Amino acid sequence: KDLKTVVSNYRPISLLSALSKIFEKIVLKYVYNFSRDNFILSVYQSGFQAGISTVTVSVFHFNDIA
Repeated sequence: KDLKTVVSNYRPISLLSALSKIFEKIVLKYVYNFSRDNFILSVYQSGFQAGISTVTVSVFHFNDIA
């Protein structure tokens, strides 16, 4: 409708069907739980874990150094 040069005027396109999105969430849940339960993911890998930010990892490192 508005200017074609403004990116916010466009909506993202999803190429996945609803069934494949549900399947993706189920697989993610099982892979994440397996990785967490078998200590594959470290607490320092903040990008892969919910509730752990870069600030949390910085506090972990500071405590290790102190």
